[in-house]
Amino acid sequence: MLGNRKKAAAAKNGAGTSESKAIDPLRNLVQEDEDVKRMLQGSSMVKVRSPRWQKRRTLKLMGDGVTVWCQSHKTSSWAKEQQSFSVMEVECVREGCQSETLRQMVGSVPEQRCLTVVFKGPRKSLDLLCQSQEEAQHWARGIRTLQGRNHDDKMSYDEVQTLLRMINIDLNEQYARSLFQKCDQSADGRLDHGEIEVFCRELLRRPELDAVFIRYSANGCVLSTVDLRDFLKDQGEDASVTHAQSLILTYELNDTAQKNQFMTPNGFTMYMLSKENCVLNPEHARVYQDMKYPLAHYFISSSHNTYLTKDQLTGASSTEPYIRALNHGCRCVELDCWDGDKGEPVIYHGHTLTSKVLFVEVIETINEYAFKASPFPLILSLENHCSVEQQTVMAQHLRSILGDKLLTKPLNDLDPNSLPSPEDLKGKILVKGKKEHVVAESSSSSSDLSCSDEEVSSAEARPGSKKEDQKVGQLAFVPTAAALTNSWCNVMGSCQVCLS
Repeated sequence: MLGNRKKAAAAKNGAGTSESKAIDPLRNLVQEDEDVKRMLQGSSMVKVRSPRWQKRRTLKLMGDGVTVWCQSHKTSSWAKEQQSFSVMEVECVREGCQSETLRQMVGSVPEQRCLTVVFKGPRKSLDLLCQSQEEAQHWARGIRTLQGRNHDDKMSYDEVQTLLRMINIDLNEQYARSLFQKCDQSADGRLDHGEIEVFCRELLRRPELDAVFIRYSANGCVLSTVDLRDFLKDQGEDASVTHAQSLILTYELNDTAQKNQFMTPNGFTMYMLSKENCVLNPEHARVYQDMKYPLAHYFISSSHNTYLTKDQLTGASSTEPYIRALNHGCRCVELDCWDGDKGEPVIYHGHTLTSKVLFVEVIETINEYAFKASPFPLILSLENHCSVEQQTVMAQHLRSILGDKLLTKPLNDLDPNSLPSPEDLKGKILVKGKKEHVVAESSSSSSDLSCSDEEVSSAEARPGSKKEDQKVGQLAFVPTAAALTNSWCNVMGSCQVCLS
């Protein structure tokens, strides 16, 4: 029967253990790689949440070669869940003082002993202070090595769960474990190729596709190349036998079926759920539109309250959401700027309990990640609540950190009466802000941003009215065309970013 594979019987009383180790790539890696060996031995480190919150923890790689255990004295169930992580959940490892927390400690801790583990999804990054530079390098290299080599033919339950999360499949814990155990016919806690096939078949079972499969299958069990060709013909696809054979080779998981040029129900399901049958044209996954029209002709992938890691009342502000947004191709990020201590502007959700992150750290992060996912212009949407003095500091940071990436003057050889195109602005960072505003008696998060030219003029004429210093609007570009009064006006005209 297609899909069934013979399995070697496990030897009794531990016989055959050395053989299984010899063929397990992860165990070979443990025996050969010095970095992974050190991770298995465990290391005492300092977990850092802030300059004041530092706790000693023991990190150790477990025997599965995937799970890292972080020993803590906490006993709550939530804490226990947070005590371990899979190397497959790690997005990257940054060496040195690369996180906002560790940057605050530059000078007080040896930078070469610091590292940050950045996770995929909403989980907070893990900042660590190692006992030596050598130890930090062992862990950074070791995690990267395990990520690259942990691709043997077997998957543990944790690896399966990680995979499901990565493809946005949210399974009930009880059902997921029950399904895993049902498919683990070898009872070794890991699914081999055949067991993974069974797991996928159970997980992806679609009754509506089974009905289509049976309709076209001549024997009700498999699709021959002729059966598959008939299906493709009815769907208006390429109905050649060659194309049908290529689909079987691509999507059929069963080796026997592939060899005999059959497609099983599982292979058919994989094909139907693949990108080839996506409603979206796969060629449109990349930028295919004409990008030479004025900027305002396009929808822009934008992020609201980019700095927040959680809710906008008590959530933490961080540079990490900027990294995630930019790595996903976001082209407009928001910065809510307020006066900070020691003359340094900060970003947070004003008048709430959210934490603060330094403006300069956010700009440094943006400078590093702005164009890793897309070459098209990045817009910094400034919600500016800062005093004139700290606006000047903001301007200095923008100038000094972003350098030539920052658009500071009209582009050459372009019509000054129309907006430049995304193609014209490739590799450029634009500052999006409001024009000069009047200081009102009472302000809110939105009312203190801007007012029209007419309001400014009338305010100047009223006795006792206050007009901000000219520097208030110096972080935004001023339009040269009277018609450009929408939110895009600030990408045109002469720059008034001032360093004085």
